[in-house]
Amino acid sequence: MKTLWKTIAPLAVLALQANAAVLLNPLDPATSGIYDNYTDDLLAGYSLDSQQLPLLGGIVGVKVWGSATMGRHGEFTPSFYLKANGSASGTLGVDTKLGTTLNFTLNFLDPQDNGILWNAQAVVTTSDGDYLAELSGFAHNGVPVFASAPLNSFQSAIVPAGTTILSWYMYLGLGDYGSPYGPDQLTLTIPSNSFDIRASGPPSKSDDPPNSTPEPASLAMLGVALLAIGLGRNRRARQ
Repeated sequence: MKTLWKTIAPLAVLALQANAAVLLNPLDPATSGIYDNYTDDLLAGYSLDSQQLPLLGGIVGVKVWGSATMGRHGEFTPSFYLKANGSASGTLGVDTKLGTTLNFTLNFLDPQDNGILWNAQAVVTTSDGDYLAELSGFAHNGVPVFASAPLNSFQSAIVPAGTTILSWYMYLGLGDYGSPYGPDQLTLTIPSNSFDIRASGPPSKSDDPPNSTPEPASLAMLGVALLAIGLGRNRRARQ
Protein backbone atom coordinates (compact mmCIF):
# COMPACT_ATOMS: atom_id res chain seq x y z
CA MET A 1 0.00 0.00 0.00
CA LYS A 2 2.84 2.43 0.83
CA THR A 3 4.43 1.73 -2.56
CA LEU A 4 1.13 2.40 -4.33
CA TRP A 5 0.69 5.70 -2.45
CA LYS A 6 4.23 6.84 -3.33
CA THR A 7 3.31 6.33 -6.98
CA ILE A 8 -0.13 7.95 -6.82
CA ALA A 9 0.65 11.02 -4.66
CA PRO A 10 2.87 12.83 -7.23
CA LEU A 11 0.18 12.27 -9.87
CA ALA A 12 -2.44 13.86 -7.63
CA VAL A 13 -0.18 16.89 -7.04
CA LEU A 14 0.37 17.27 -10.79
CA ALA A 15 -3.39 17.13 -11.35
CA LEU A 16 -3.94 20.00 -8.90
CA GLN A 17 -1.09 22.06 -10.38
CA ALA A 18 -2.60 21.64 -13.84
CA ASN A 19 -5.38 24.01 -12.77
CA ALA A 20 -2.84 26.87 -12.45
CA ALA A 21 -2.99 27.99 -16.09
CA VAL A 22 -0.36 30.77 -15.89
CA LEU A 23 3.02 30.69 -14.16
CA LEU A 24 5.33 33.71 -13.71
CA ASN A 25 8.70 32.07 -13.15
CA PRO A 26 11.42 33.34 -10.75
CA LEU A 27 13.83 35.99 -12.04
CA ASP A 28 16.61 35.16 -14.46
CA PRO A 29 19.85 35.91 -12.54
CA ALA A 30 21.79 36.37 -15.78
CA THR A 31 19.70 39.38 -16.81
CA SER A 32 18.59 40.77 -13.43
CA GLY A 33 20.42 42.88 -10.88
CA ILE A 34 20.88 46.33 -9.29
CA TYR A 35 22.99 48.69 -11.40
CA ASP A 36 24.92 51.97 -11.17
CA ASN A 37 22.91 54.44 -13.27
CA TYR A 38 26.07 56.21 -14.45
CA THR A 39 28.00 53.17 -15.68
CA ASP A 40 25.36 50.40 -15.95
CA ASP A 41 27.70 48.21 -13.90
CA LEU A 42 26.33 45.96 -11.17
CA LEU A 43 26.63 47.54 -7.72
CA ALA A 44 29.06 45.81 -5.38
CA GLY A 45 27.43 43.92 -2.54
CA TYR A 46 23.83 44.16 -3.76
CA SER A 47 21.31 41.37 -3.14
CA LEU A 48 18.31 40.45 -5.28
CA ASP A 49 16.04 37.42 -5.08
CA SER A 50 12.57 36.28 -6.12
CA GLN A 51 9.85 33.80 -5.30
CA GLN A 52 6.61 32.63 -6.85
CA LEU A 53 3.39 33.65 -5.10
CA PRO A 54 0.50 31.38 -4.12
CA LEU A 55 -2.06 30.65 -6.82
CA LEU A 56 -4.60 33.49 -7.15
CA GLY A 57 -7.13 34.01 -9.91
CA GLY A 58 -5.57 31.27 -12.03
CA ILE A 59 -2.11 32.90 -11.88
CA VAL A 60 1.00 32.02 -9.91
CA GLY A 61 2.53 35.50 -9.59
CA VAL A 62 6.08 36.50 -8.64
CA LYS A 63 7.72 38.87 -6.14
CA VAL A 64 11.26 40.23 -5.88
CA TRP A 65 13.19 41.73 -2.98
CA GLY A 66 16.73 42.83 -2.16
CA SER A 67 19.03 45.62 -1.03
CA ALA A 68 21.85 47.84 -2.28
CA THR A 69 24.02 50.79 -1.23
CA MET A 70 25.68 53.37 -3.48
CA GLY A 71 27.91 56.38 -2.78
CA ARG A 72 28.51 59.45 -4.92
CA HIS A 73 29.68 59.07 -8.50
CA GLY A 74 32.40 61.70 -8.51
CA GLU A 75 30.64 65.02 -7.91
CA PHE A 76 27.19 63.57 -8.58
CA THR A 77 24.65 62.26 -6.09
CA PRO A 78 23.98 58.47 -6.06
CA SER A 79 21.61 57.11 -8.69
CA PHE A 80 20.94 53.44 -9.39
CA TYR A 81 18.25 51.08 -10.67
CA LEU A 82 16.88 47.60 -10.11
CA LYS A 83 16.04 45.46 -13.11
CA ALA A 84 14.41 42.03 -12.79
CA ASN A 85 12.83 39.87 -15.46
CA GLY A 86 11.80 36.30 -16.02
CA SER A 87 9.91 33.95 -18.28
CA ALA A 88 6.26 32.97 -18.02
CA SER A 89 4.03 30.30 -19.45
CA GLY A 90 0.37 29.45 -19.84
CA THR A 91 -2.84 30.79 -21.35
CA LEU A 92 -5.59 32.56 -19.43
CA GLY A 93 -8.87 30.70 -19.24
CA VAL A 94 -10.90 33.76 -18.19
CA ASP A 95 -10.68 37.55 -18.45
CA THR A 96 -8.14 38.60 -15.79
CA LYS A 97 -6.89 41.77 -14.11
CA LEU A 98 -3.18 42.09 -13.28
CA GLY A 99 -1.62 44.40 -10.71
CA THR A 100 1.62 45.30 -8.98
CA THR A 101 2.50 46.36 -5.44
CA LEU A 102 5.74 47.99 -4.31
CA ASN A 103 7.18 48.42 -0.82
CA PHE A 104 10.68 49.76 -0.12
CA THR A 105 12.67 52.02 2.20
CA LEU A 106 15.55 54.41 1.46
CA ASN A 107 18.08 55.44 4.08
CA PHE A 108 20.37 58.42 3.54
CA LEU A 109 21.87 61.44 5.25
CA ASP A 110 20.49 64.73 3.98
CA PRO A 111 19.76 67.56 6.46
CA GLN A 112 17.14 69.08 4.16
CA ASP A 113 15.58 65.72 3.17
CA ASN A 114 13.64 67.08 0.21
CA GLY A 115 13.02 63.50 -0.85
CA ILE A 116 14.66 61.16 -3.34
CA LEU A 117 12.93 60.79 -6.69
CA TRP A 118 11.93 57.23 -7.64
CA ASN A 119 10.08 55.66 -10.53
CA ALA A 120 9.01 52.09 -11.18
CA GLN A 121 7.54 49.90 -13.89
CA ALA A 122 5.95 46.46 -13.91
CA VAL A 123 5.35 44.85 -17.30
CA VAL A 124 3.83 41.59 -18.48
CA THR A 125 4.40 40.68 -22.13
CA THR A 126 1.58 38.67 -23.69
CA SER A 127 0.33 37.48 -27.06
CA ASP A 128 -2.09 40.43 -26.81
CA GLY A 129 0.72 42.98 -26.31
CA ASP A 130 2.29 44.51 -23.19
CA TYR A 131 0.41 45.28 -19.96
CA LEU A 132 2.18 48.02 -18.00
CA ALA A 133 2.00 49.86 -14.68
CA GLU A 134 4.07 52.99 -13.96
CA LEU A 135 4.56 54.45 -10.48
CA SER A 136 6.65 57.37 -9.19
CA GLY A 137 7.12 59.65 -6.21
CA PHE A 138 9.56 60.90 -3.59
CA ALA A 139 11.03 58.78 -0.78
CA HIS A 140 12.09 60.32 2.53
CA ASN A 141 14.77 59.03 4.84
CA GLY A 142 13.66 55.87 6.64
CA VAL A 143 9.98 56.26 5.66
CA PRO A 144 8.57 53.14 3.96
CA VAL A 145 7.09 53.67 0.51
CA PHE A 146 3.93 51.75 -0.40
CA ALA A 147 2.40 51.91 -3.88
CA SER A 148 0.19 49.81 -6.10
CA ALA A 149 -1.34 50.03 -9.57
CA PRO A 150 -3.16 47.93 -12.17
CA LEU A 151 -1.38 46.77 -15.31
CA ASN A 152 -2.98 48.25 -18.42
CA SER A 153 -2.61 47.93 -22.16
CA PHE A 154 -3.48 50.80 -24.51
CA GLN A 155 -6.98 49.34 -24.82
CA SER A 156 -7.93 47.85 -21.46
CA ALA A 157 -7.03 46.92 -17.89
CA ILE A 158 -8.46 43.43 -18.47
CA VAL A 159 -6.33 40.73 -20.08
CA PRO A 160 -8.78 38.71 -22.20
CA ALA A 161 -9.29 34.98 -21.94
CA GLY A 162 -7.16 33.06 -24.42
CA THR A 163 -4.15 35.37 -23.97
CA THR A 164 -0.79 33.61 -23.61
CA ILE A 165 1.57 35.08 -21.01
CA LEU A 166 5.17 35.21 -22.27
CA SER A 167 7.37 37.07 -19.76
CA TRP A 168 7.51 39.67 -16.98
CA TYR A 169 9.74 42.66 -16.13
CA MET A 170 10.18 44.97 -13.12
CA TYR A 171 12.18 48.20 -12.85
CA LEU A 172 12.87 50.60 -9.96
CA GLY A 173 15.01 53.69 -10.53
CA LEU A 174 16.29 55.87 -7.67
CA GLY A 175 18.07 59.19 -7.32
CA ASP A 176 18.44 62.43 -9.27
CA TYR A 177 20.73 61.37 -12.13
CA GLY A 178 23.47 63.89 -12.89
CA SER A 179 22.69 66.22 -9.98
CA PRO A 180 25.46 67.45 -7.64
CA TYR A 181 22.87 68.13 -4.92
CA GLY A 182 21.72 65.43 -2.55
CA PRO A 183 23.01 62.81 -0.11
CA ASP A 184 26.45 61.23 -0.32
CA GLN A 185 25.04 57.72 0.04
CA LEU A 186 21.76 55.89 -0.65
CA THR A 187 20.74 52.54 0.83
CA LEU A 188 17.75 50.69 -0.65
CA THR A 189 15.89 47.96 1.22
CA ILE A 190 13.06 46.01 -0.44
CA PRO A 191 11.58 43.57 2.10
CA SER A 192 10.35 40.12 1.20
CA ASN A 193 6.73 41.28 0.89
CA SER A 194 8.01 43.73 -1.63
CA PHE A 195 7.68 44.22 -5.39
CA ASP A 196 5.26 41.85 -7.11
CA ILE A 197 3.08 41.08 -10.14
CA ARG A 198 -0.10 39.08 -9.55
CA ALA A 199 -3.77 38.76 -10.29
CA SER A 200 -5.59 41.74 -8.80
CA GLY A 201 -9.05 42.98 -7.97
CA PRO A 202 -11.66 41.57 -5.58
CA PRO A 203 -12.51 37.88 -5.98
CA SER A 204 -15.38 37.32 -8.35
CA LYS A 205 -16.79 34.59 -10.49
CA SER A 206 -14.85 35.87 -13.50
CA ASP A 207 -11.62 35.75 -11.48
CA ASP A 208 -11.94 32.05 -10.60
CA PRO A 209 -8.89 29.98 -11.58
CA PRO A 210 -9.02 28.77 -15.19
CA ASN A 211 -9.85 25.09 -15.64
CA SER A 212 -11.66 25.11 -12.30
CA THR A 213 -13.49 22.07 -13.68
CA PRO A 214 -10.68 19.52 -13.98
CA GLU A 215 -9.93 17.80 -17.26
CA PRO A 216 -10.96 14.12 -17.49
CA ALA A 217 -7.34 13.03 -17.09
CA SER A 218 -7.01 15.15 -13.96
CA LEU A 219 -10.21 13.69 -12.57
CA ALA A 220 -8.92 10.22 -13.27
CA MET A 221 -5.64 10.84 -11.42
CA LEU A 222 -7.43 12.38 -8.47
CA GLY A 223 -9.93 9.54 -8.43
CA VAL A 224 -7.19 6.94 -8.28
CA ALA A 225 -5.45 8.87 -5.51
CA LEU A 226 -8.65 9.10 -3.45
CA LEU A 227 -9.31 5.39 -4.05
CA ALA A 228 -5.85 4.59 -2.74
CA ILE A 229 -6.51 6.65 0.39
CA GLY A 230 -9.84 4.87 0.91
CA LEU A 231 -8.28 1.45 0.49
CA GLY A 232 -5.64 2.33 3.03
CA ARG A 233 -8.24 3.47 5.57
CA ASN A 234 -10.37 0.36 5.05
CA ARG A 235 -7.37 -1.87 5.43
CA ARG A 236 -6.39 -0.19 8.71
CA ALA A 237 -9.99 -0.44 9.96
CA ARG A 238 -10.02 -4.20 9.36
CA GLN A 239 -6.71 -4.73 11.19
